[in-house]
Amino acid sequence: AALCISSIFSSSIISSSPKIISFPTNSATYSLEDAYIDSNILSKDKSTAIILDFGANLESVEALKEIRQTAQKLIIIDHHPFCKEARELADVFVSPLSHELESKYVSGYLCAQIAKQAGVKDKNIEKYSSIALAGDRSTLLPATNDAKKGAKVLDYITTYRKFPQTLDFYKKT
Repeated sequence: AALCISSIFSSSIISSSPKIISFPTNSATYSLEDAYIDSNILSKDKSTAIILDFGANLESVEALKEIRQTAQKLIIIDHHPFCKEARELADVFVSPLSHELESKYVSGYLCAQIAKQAGVKDKNIEKYSSIALAGDRSTLLPATNDAKKGAKVLDYITTYRKFPQTLDFYKKT
């Protein structure tokens, strides 16, 4: 789902960014090792760090503190349980749980809603949203067969391709 979310941001809201790189992960925790790698990349141009669909938990706080030293801004969008410390480290923090909603409002769906509210006109936003809902097995909306297939492809990629890719790679997939 995180790759799908990144595609929404890449193609719409943050299209003016010089380069967006996605680091696939199946982990719920943002590690210090991840933060050191990201800090090295961000140190070149003081970019915005966007942590999507993971990393808002207590186990990620030290890494979030590390990336916070380098990133110009830190955005966290996550539908999993979060801790107060992670929320406080972010410049922007989006979670359905902080508004007494349920986790079925998955991160990909939230990003699609943010993009639409920002006025983004992208014919693929609904498709990305559906794939994210199917990938996280959300009960918010019924999953189509195409969304289930898209979710399987993204799950495969995040499991077996452990090196960074530009988002154009994922759009072509």
